[in-house]
Amino acid sequence: TLFRSVINATRFGIPQVRERVVMIGSLNSEMDLEADIEHIRKMILSEDKHFFSSYTVWDAISNLSEAHSENGVVHVKPTNRYQKSLSTIDYVCFNHTLPSHAKKTIQRMNKLKQGENFQQLDEIIKSVHSGSYGRLKNG
Repeated sequence: TLFRSVINATRFGIPQVRERVVMIGSLNSEMDLEADIEHIRKMILSEDKHFFSSYTVWDAISNLSEAHSENGVVHVKPTNRYQKSLSTIDYVCFNHTLPSHAKKTIQRMNKLKQGENFQQLDEIIKSVHSGSYGRLKNG
């Protein structure tokens, strides 16, 4: 039997609105994917009631200082519960590195105000990455 479900990452405490299709094949035709997901969520919540709390991107990255190209971000002290869950003992965050944007990309991003995106630019961008031209809303 093939089971499928659309899962939104925010349902699991991830600060991104991302829907993903999950498919599981099983010889057990009695399986109930949604019920199993809920059962696992309840087990996790019994150990940590904040595990699936709703977080924003600001909650996740507001403590990041300047990124370094090879060493990640250093001295990243957590300022909230979500950041603490991602933190290391020595306050180094290895998965954030200095991006290497083209000059034109930086010019485009500098034109945008907080909360705006590529639709406010005075040009047509023919790129699958046009959504990356945006400024996050604070908080």
